[in-house]
Amino acid sequence: MALSATASGADGGEAVYGWCLWLFPGVWVEAEFHTVWRSSDDELIDVTPKVGGEKAIMFVIDPTRPPSTRQSTCLLGLGVDG
Repeated sequence: MALSATASGADGGEAVYGWCLWLFPGVWVEAEFHTVWRSSDDELIDVTPKVGGEKAIMFVIDPTRPPSTRQSTCLLGLGVDG
């Protein structure tokens, strides 16, 4: 969340809070509380570097949840047959 806040302070715009969704087909869906930067052109930009080198993320805005310094993650298991 700090990178988005830094970007908004340096370049204008604002931090936007919500959930980054990671899909693992047939296994689970992971929702991670996340922050992106909304530029002055109203574009949502994720300034957080990704370990896997992803170029884009699936992001859902959540205006009901206040920002926090604690990371929150929610997993939904899809029940894989073994």
